[in-house]
Amino acid sequence: VLKRIADLFEVSVDYLITSEHVSQRLPDGNTFRVHQKVSMISLLGLWALSSLVFVLTWILLEPIWLIFVYTIPITMLLLIVFNSLWGKKAYNFYWISGLVIGVITSVYLSLLTLAGVNVWQLFILIFPAELVLFSVFKRS
Repeated sequence: VLKRIADLFEVSVDYLITSEHVSQRLPDGNTFRVHQKVSMISLLGLWALSSLVFVLTWILLEPIWLIFVYTIPITMLLLIVFNSLWGKKAYNFYWISGLVIGVITSVYLSLLTLAGVNVWQLFILIFPAELVLFSVFKRS
């Protein structure tokens, strides 16, 4: 298992198991690949966890499909974090827009499904939120 992890991040097994070691800087060509792998593993792990919770609720109670709707804003949060660390900051506009739309959609579908309340007016909030985002990102 350690060998696989070391191969994944292109470091030695010794680097993984020792507490004191010389920092191994990754070559620039490999940095993007490592960041991409970490991002994909995290996102796939999140969706795998959502699928597991969905299947368990399906087996034990009844299927709660809203779990997947709630996973969308969490995915956007992860994308914002990873993009802020490693990506082009201008792309955060898209991820934050997705977060706003995902949260509003999650609230709408939760109220519709669980309380039977149709508050479609929540979607009107997307327009001013997007205008604020656009003006903030246009300046930077």
